[in-house]
This record gives sequence, structure tokens and C-alpha cells, in this order.
Amino acid sequence: MTNQKENRYNRRDFLKAGGVGAGALALSAGAMGIPGMFETETAQAYSNIDGVKSSDFPRKDGETNDTKRLQRLINASENEGWIPIHLNENKPYVISDTILIDSGDKKPLIFGKGFRRTVINGENLPAGKPAIKVHGGWGMMTGGMLFGVGFHGNENSIGIEIAGVNGFRVDFCQFELNKVGILFHNEILQEFTEACTASHCDFRGSCKTAVEYKQSNNVESFHGTGIRSCTINQGAEETEPKIRIGENCIPFNAPLEFNIWTRGQTPIIKNDGNEPATFYGTISIENFDHGDSGYKVEMVSKKDSPVYLIGAVSALDDQSQLGNLVLCDRVQVNPDRTINVQTKKSQHLFQLTTGANETIAVTNGVSSIITIYLQAADYNYAYTLLVYRNVGDDKGTVTNLANHKNHNAAMYYGPTFSVESGKLVITNKNFPESGVTAKLSVLDIGSRYQYFMV
Repeated sequence: MTNQKENRYNRRDFLKAGGVGAGALALSAGAMGIPGMFETETAQAYSNIDGVKSSDFPRKDGETNDTKRLQRLINASENEGWIPIHLNENKPYVISDTILIDSGDKKPLIFGKGFRRTVINGENLPAGKPAIKVHGGWGMMTGGMLFGVGFHGNENSIGIEIAGVNGFRVDFCQFELNKVGILFHNEILQEFTEACTASHCDFRGSCKTAVEYKQSNNVESFHGTGIRSCTINQGAEETEPKIRIGENCIPFNAPLEFNIWTRGQTPIIKNDGNEPATFYGTISIENFDHGDSGYKVEMVSKKDSPVYLIGAVSALDDQSQLGNLVLCDRVQVNPDRTINVQTKKSQHLFQLTTGANETIAVTNGVSSIITIYLQAADYNYAYTLLVYRNVGDDKGTVTNLANHKNHNAAMYYGPTFSVESGKLVITNKNFPESGVTAKLSVLDIGSRYQYFMV
């Protein structure tokens, strides 16, 4: 057991020493198989698909980078009805402007040889420009995909912009230095970007924002557009969210599934929209450096609009907080933008000490049934409480519905309960400084409730 514990923390010390992105690389080489066997075998299989190859489009006289020859490669695919494109050279592709894929109802398959081998270097991209932009074909699934490519830009560049497209996939790609890794953009009049996904992509800490939703045309819909099985690293000094939902953007019925390594207190998701964003999936979190900084990180900033997730959150260590992330079993957005939510039951564990102990945050304006089991040596108490927190107030009421068990050989006697500062407080001056555990389970009564977005 001792060796296992030492190995665990040796591993984490190694990841810390390796800097931002080390955690993702460790996972990549192991559990997820990136960029190992899956990537190699799949890339080899894809290389047998007929199409055009970048090696057949060399630089012309006077060309100092690969921008124009890659655009010629894209144009050659288009001229043949968007046949597959193979980035088949073992060297970086250096560009100074955006490579544009612009079409209607068809998009090509684009294959690299693995995101650590096929890298698009956009260090010289102008501010705000993407390395690759995929545009057009809204309203119809276009069948395109980008596979196995790495993106290294600059502090103001974008990796990939997907604008006014339906059904385009980005798979097994990596995003290093960039302002935004993937930008989902409703850009031109009446266009929308739906059913576009990033799957098994890796966003390193140098990529300031992994995914951003943006609209410039007053079209708010991003139905089904999100990420699956991605890995994200947060740097200790980062100030930008890893996922940004822009003003008047509504991702809904969309996947949100990622593993993140957190190292600071900047919220992971920022919802600048004034409409409900609804996702499904699982978020997994590993927290670092808690002993050094004692940070707490919210999944969604409490200062912004809520994000509703039909799914779960799993965390290693205790710095992670939901903030305005609402875990649901069911969610329904109504035509008037009210929202019906069936929230999940929740369970919590607290170590109590002498006097007053703050425990769970109580939902504002919702009555909850809370079951409490108190346990210590020669001491067991069990209660069922009805708890209500006042609307617009951090106070509330607690009604003791039942005392199921009161084994009191330790002579601590029963506690009192109250709502203070928005939290359920358990108070007992007879409790020792340590050794008393409280297990709480929570059920919101009539937990389908309406939340009106102002």
C-alpha cells in the first residue's frame, strides 16, 4: 500500500515538473492510445484511400512557406468533387494565412499521419486568423472530417474555424499555442453551425481557450455541436476559460465530454450568453498543486449564466466546484426560454468539528429533503430534514421531520441545524475536534422547476 501511494504522488510530481500538457501526454500514451497504436494503424488504413497528396504539390519558385501549395491541394480535391486529402509528409507545414475549405453540401476527408507528426505551424498567422477554415453547407450533413493533425500557432491565432457547417468532425487532433483551438462560428446571414464535433482531441495549456462558440449574424443555434472524449490542460497562470459560450449563443442537445487537469482558480467554462445552454456527457477532473496554492476552481463561473449537463462529474481531489454547472437527469427548454429541469440527487461527506460546521450549499428558492447520518465512536444519529433557503437571501428554515436513530454512548447528544450564508450548518458544541462524520443525501422536492433567464 505504501509503495502504491508513493508511486501515485511520484507520478504527479513528474507531471508537475513536466509543465503544462504533461498530464495530457501521459494519458495520450496510455489509456486513450494517442498518439500510439490507434493513431498509427488508423492513419495507415486511411492512407490507402484514394485522393490527393500534399507531396504531389511542392512549393513553387519564390514561395517561402506552404500556404499556397496547401491551398492548391485543397483546390485539387474540390476539382475532383472533394476527394480525400492526405497530408503525407513527415515535416511541419508552415503557413502565413488561412487555408480555406469553402463549399456547399460536400466536405472532404483530410488525413494527417498523427498530431505529433503532421503539424501545421501558424506562428506567422495574422491576429484572429485560423490556420484552417471550413465554411458552407449549413442545413445538410456534409460528411467531412479532419484527422490526425497538430496545430501550433501564436497567442492571437485560431487553430480551426468551423463556420456555417453541419456535420463536420475534428478527430485525434492536438492544439498547442493558440488563442482558440476550435472556433464554432455562426458568421454569415442565416447560416448555423450544427452537429459539428471534436472527438479525442488534445488541448494543451498553451492553447488559451480550447473551444469557443461565437455568432456574428444573430443566429444563436449550435444544435449538437460540442466535444467528445477530449483532453484539456489548464495552466496555473491562465486567466481565460477553456470553453467559452459567446453572447447570444445557444449550444443545445450537444456533447460535452472531456478530461481536464486543473492548476488554478479560473473557471473552466464561461457562459456569456443569456440563454440556457444544455449539454450531455461526463466531465472528469484531476486537480494539481492544491498544497501550494489552495485554489478552488468552478466548472462554470457563478457570475455567468448556468450550463445544464445531463450527465456526471468525476473529480480527483477536492478543489473542484460545480459553480453554475447544473447536473440534470432531464432538461427541457421551453419556447418562452424558461427551462424545466429534473436535477440529480446528491450525496456529500463532511468531517465535523466542535461548534458550527458549514456543509452543503442549499439551492435558492427550492425545498429539499436532506437525509443526514452522523457517525463517530459510540455515536450514531440519523435525521430527515426539510430545508428551504429564502429567495434572494442567504437565510432559510430547517424542519426536523424525523430522528431515525440516536445512539449516544459518547454523550455528544444531537446537533442543531440552520441555514446560514446559503449553507446548511450543523452545530454541536459537544463534538470533539475530529472524529465525527456527516453523510448527507439531497433530493429537491418537485425538482422539475422553472428557471427564467433574464
